[in-house]
Amino acid sequence: MKKSLKRLLCLVLSVLLFTMSLPVLAADTTEETTTGTEENTTTETNLQGLDLLETLNPTKVVEGYYTYVIDSDEDWNTFVSNVQNGTALDAKVLLKKDINLNEGFTFQSTEGSGDVKIAYKNRGQTKIVNIDVDGNVNGDSDSQGRKPTEADFEKAISPWTPIGTKGTDGTNDKPFRGVFNAFKYDDKGNITGVYTISGLYINPDTASDNVGLFGYIDGAKIAGVRIQDSYIRGKDNVGALVGNSNHSSNIIGCVNGTGSVVIGKENVGGVVGSFDVDHTDDPSLNDDDQDHIYECVNRGYVYGKTNVGGIVGYTYHALIRNSFNMHADTKVIVDNTTGTDAQADEGKIVHTGYVEGTTYVGGIVGRAVS
Repeated sequence: MKKSLKRLLCLVLSVLLFTMSLPVLAADTTEETTTGTEENTTTETNLQGLDLLETLNPTKVVEGYYTYVIDSDEDWNTFVSNVQNGTALDAKVLLKKDINLNEGFTFQSTEGSGDVKIAYKNRGQTKIVNIDVDGNVNGDSDSQGRKPTEADFEKAISPWTPIGTKGTDGTNDKPFRGVFNAFKYDDKGNITGVYTISGLYINPDTASDNVGLFGYIDGAKIAGVRIQDSYIRGKDNVGALVGNSNHSSNIIGCVNGTGSVVIGKENVGGVVGSFDVDHTDDPSLNDDDQDHIYECVNRGYVYGKTNVGGIVGYTYHALIRNSFNMHADTKVIVDNTTGTDAQADEGKIVHTGYVEGTTYVGGIVGRAVS
């Protein structure tokens, strides 16, 4: 009887969520065409997974739950420094401000090509470089006829080192296992929006695996993060937010926004590259406790070769609910989405976006395996 009542309540909630989502989507289409930036208008008040969100709500958690409350650049730099030295990989983080990793740099993606144009100031002159899908940097002439070289550009920009690493032999893994909450809240604890991390630049000379804001996570909870105006290039397991997710992680209400370009070879997604679930460590977990991707949106360009998806490139046993691939130009390159084994039919799964690849390519999920 309790199970039947639960199913009925879930059905009623799903109908209500579908109705409530329409104005939210309409509000989230505002864009500035000159710089490729997007207004931070998303208010994820209709999220599923509310029980999980309650455990992250700063007005309801016990005092001291969040080990880092970031409301200044100094706080952010401290967190990043501690992550890199390995002392904050289990941290619980509450982000309370927008972060620009390369202040003064503007990113503008070129529709249909995967190229990005980056403008910045140097000695009073506006410098512009163009970066293609292979990571090649070519400068435009400035007002004095000078072209910035790749070396000039690399000196000016700050590349990002992904949070969490996976060892090549499987014995030196250093994943992020904590909480990263970037939802905005009012005084009553209601979610009012999300904070943005922009200017993320990853373009190593030799493309590496497990690339994104977070390179490798395991059992983490990441909520309310918008990646905006960024260039992320790697080899395998590449996503704007997370390159490689393992075990029981949850990603809620996250966005890869306009002006962002994600490029890789295998397992490439707008939000997550590879979302691999293995519950053998805790057989007591049921479907409601599985890894989830809730209410995530991709508006950026995604390019790869194998297992390429607007939200996730490759997934094993995960639940993907109420997620959208809505790249601004609404041009579909390939749309042979697979994903019934990922239970991608449980909720609103919408694809009107731009995804390019050659094998296992989909608007939402590139390849799903049960």
